Amino acid sequence: MWCAFSEVLMIDTTYNTNMYDWSLVHFIGVTSTSKSFCIATAFVIRERQRNFTWALEKLKQTLNDYMEPRVILTDADQALMNACDAVFPNATKNLCRGLAIYSLQLAGSIQTQVCSMLDRRNYGETTTNRVESQHANMKRYLNGSNNSLDTIDRHILKMVNSQMKEIGKSFHDSRSKVMEGHRRHVWLKKLINRVSTHALGLLVNEYELIHKMRDGEASCDHHLYSSLGLPCACQIEGCIVNDTCIPINDVDPFWRRLNFDPAYPPNEEPNYEACLREINDTLSSIDDPNQKKSFFTKLISAIPGRSRKKSPEKREYPRGRPKKPDPSRHSSYTPAPDLPRHSSYTPAPDLPRHSSYTPFSSQVPSNETPTPSSLSRSLPQSASRFKIRRGRPKTSKPMGAHLGFPLMVSPAQVPAIEMFRSVIPSWAQPFVADIKNVCPDGYCGFRSIAVGLGIHEKLWPGIRRALQNELETNEGWWRAMFNKEDEILYGWVPSSISYSNTVKPAPPSRWFSVPGHGHVAAQTYGCVLVNLAGNQTESYFSLRIGPDLIPDPLVIGIANWGGDHWIYIKLVGDFPMPTQNLNWERSAVPAALE
Repeated sequence: MWCAFSEVLMIDTTYNTNMYDWSLVHFIGVTSTSKSFCIATAFVIRERQRNFTWALEKLKQTLNDYMEPRVILTDADQALMNACDAVFPNATKNLCRGLAIYSLQLAGSIQTQVCSMLDRRNYGETTTNRVESQHANMKRYLNGSNNSLDTIDRHILKMVNSQMKEIGKSFHDSRSKVMEGHRRHVWLKKLINRVSTHALGLLVNEYELIHKMRDGEASCDHHLYSSLGLPCACQIEGCIVNDTCIPINDVDPFWRRLNFDPAYPPNEEPNYEACLREINDTLSSIDDPNQKKSFFTKLISAIPGRSRKKSPEKREYPRGRPKKPDPSRHSSYTPAPDLPRHSSYTPAPDLPRHSSYTPFSSQVPSNETPTPSSLSRSLPQSASRFKIRRGRPKTSKPMGAHLGFPLMVSPAQVPAIEMFRSVIPSWAQPFVADIKNVCPDGYCGFRSIAVGLGIHEKLWPGIRRALQNELETNEGWWRAMFNKEDEILYGWVPSSISYSNTVKPAPPSRWFSVPGHGHVAAQTYGCVLVNLAGNQTESYFSLRIGPDLIPDPLVIGIANWGGDHWIYIKLVGDFPMPTQNLNWERSAVPAALE
């Protein structure tokens, strides 16, 4: 990209990019489509002239001999400005417009020097805003200041590849697309798809100045031509008056470059004799006559007026398939005369019909409006059985209906049905709307409860902490409750829930189990936990919260598959509730039993 667009060079330094605390010199270029790109980067320990000179000399070595920046834009760093004068003496050096106005103190000096800077060929680049924007873009890729040199090189290469894709797309749009605002200007006809859309936009904006010039409100200062290399308002007005188009040669070659090919030397004419010799040598080296004929035909077609290709014929009705013309007959065609029939010709006699024959009549009485029923009455009995179908066509059964799960209609749910239907009781299958197979890492029971609560299964540590808080807050109540069922159960339930290792899979002693964890989960979230594990189906209700506080509790269905994996089951409708756990009747408070 640097060899293709070497006209503009913007330089600035940035900091906090590497672990060595070195300053990064950022070289930025701009394309004909007004896209910025990173030319190169260099690290310097001190911002001195000899360091900047070394970086600029290395940058100059990447260009061909005839290439050199036409304009260099920097800040007010005197060491950097002196290095630019030493390495690129022929280039125009400009200060950032904002910095120039801030640095100059005298009003007359400001007006004179800033205006002279804008009159030079700068391709519209008068500030270092592009450089600052590229600094921010690069630091987004670096993601911090603790980067080594190889890490920075890798990130900058990734950034440059992204810029090349974006610039290539802008080139393609300029070569192939036509903007609606450019199409209506006839004087732009020779520039469309040959000049960047950004340059065409600048010309259209300059065209608006013509109306003010005609009204005497403004005058052409030739700024567009002197600073950007594009025709100014007076030149555009001349083309409009003479009804001509702007010649392509009136546009600076910078705006005509729509690819990544290196720029050619200015005013360099191709060697036509060498090209003709190369064509002649190529023709002489071809032995196949068909290939030689094809090559020669392509050369002839490139000559104006010698191409055999014709423009397509304009059709009166361009839409649809063209109609075939009537086949023309030969001039000698004579239609065959109607010959008389043979004297022995006799029409076929009417054969006797069966006694059940009834002549078909499609007539409807004149005093009756034709309806499907009246038409069916006019048909013979043998055809009356073909009735007109009304209403919507019959739809096929849901995808899971043939497997016993009529509510699971998605094809993606069929694998879960086939895998887990053996553990779900047959009476519950018509009410199952979904089956969620959570991650089998030893925390599947807590994951299933998270899915039932409407959150992601990855948030299962929050479920575990909530159950632990419930046990710690009401320790005395839970201790008395579990001792009624099993003396050692209370000691096991808190220890199994307080397991804090979330990296490794949980051991069997830390798995979710019922009835211990089932009671705690139902009480913590005020829900109804339904266990559909084969012959052990039972329900767990809240032990201390009655229906007056939660009249319509959430139902969470779970099932154990294979004895070591829990899955979530979504139950809908008026499904039969399994019997409650016996410990609930013995330990629940009176308000919860109502």
